[in-house]
Amino acid sequence: MNVERSFLIKLVLLLLLYIMNLPVVADITLMYEDLQRPVYDMVYSDFAGVSEYGLVFALPGNGGGIAYFSPTASLEIHSIATNLGALSVATTDDAEKLLVAFGWGSNSDGLWEYNFTTQSFDIIGWYFNPRFVKRLGAGYYMGYGLSGPECGMLYSADGEEWAQVPEFIGISVTDIEETGSGNLVAAADNLLYMENEGEWTSYEVPLEVHDIYVRWVPHTDEVYIACGEGTNSDAVYRVEYFEGEITGLNMINYFQEPYRLYEINESLVVGCLNDHGLYLVEPEEMGEIEQIGAELDFSEVYCFNRYPIYTPNFMVGTDTGVYLAVNFGVEISGDECEPLIECSCYPNPFNPETTIYWSLKSESEIELAVFNVKGQKVKTLAEGRFKSGKHEMNWAGDDESGDILPSGIYFYQLYVDGRREVQDKCVLLK
Repeated sequence: MNVERSFLIKLVLLLLLYIMNLPVVADITLMYEDLQRPVYDMVYSDFAGVSEYGLVFALPGNGGGIAYFSPTASLEIHSIATNLGALSVATTDDAEKLLVAFGWGSNSDGLWEYNFTTQSFDIIGWYFNPRFVKRLGAGYYMGYGLSGPECGMLYSADGEEWAQVPEFIGISVTDIEETGSGNLVAAADNLLYMENEGEWTSYEVPLEVHDIYVRWVPHTDEVYIACGEGTNSDAVYRVEYFEGEITGLNMINYFQEPYRLYEINESLVVGCLNDHGLYLVEPEEMGEIEQIGAELDFSEVYCFNRYPIYTPNFMVGTDTGVYLAVNFGVEISGDECEPLIECSCYPNPFNPETTIYWSLKSESEIELAVFNVKGQKVKTLAEGRFKSGKHEMNWAGDDESGDILPSGIYFYQLYVDGRREVQDKCVLLK
């Protein structure tokens, strides 16, 4: 693992404190010494030749491209041109391939396919100023263009055949997400669109929408947006909707230039541009705000993801690299300790089945369930009251109906007495 020694020591100490159920301190630390530059996006891939749990980064600007750590722990950067960086990446069903949105206003801007094995790129299409490429449950999406006719959004069911989404021809789409109920929500300037059974309706919002966020389980129908143009009205809102149409907005709180949203435990995480900070906020009207990482040397937040360790955590991609934030949004004290929780799965990756192990310090009500990358529950493995001690449960990579799921990344979550204690990933390979 190509991380600074000091970071590793800190991480091990925090993890030991968490496992031993001793008081822990929230902390945020720079992760990768070789990656101290802007990181616009990061995803987990299934390709065996990528270390660091398969993490792939999108690096913009000169000398940018997609980046990942090889099995020898060296950072590799791949691009189609030295002056063309990557803005967004998305995985495909083929573990050897990745979708990459390249460029920012050049004649080489477009959507490309990267092959890990050959380390080569193939063009899918030329599109000026790509905004994002995403993989959702409904398929693959790419938004592009800043203004005028050279704008739109592409869709592909399989990542191979792409077509324009008719409703967005000539419209610059900045983001798209999918709720747990299957409704698509897209943003373009100060309009928010919702799709329901093939029909799109729009709703005007106060300011330009930079990011749409759908909360994890069990809140997969809660939609939040970050709106801002550098004014005193910049804010984060929860989107209210009914029967596939947006009905209103509920303000969470004011932020200056909010750009990206995430969550840790029961708090939203808000990342801002232009030195306006990183925050935790309660996801309720005028929720309480806490700034974090103010002492660190970054001024813009570009993306979030989760690092696969047991402590509550999130990664944040900034203009100066990737930081790991641990134990934010959780209160643990020596006098009010939760039952000791240990949880792991083996083998991982697995085919055709894996075993999830967990132990409890005291008798507790638990639920052990598996979720897909969209946050949808695919199977409940165990629930009820369990005694203290060690327990285990096999999972054959199937859903509630017994159907075998496709290859990919899945998350197993352990709730203890109504509180999520563990979320970690397992990889199903076929």
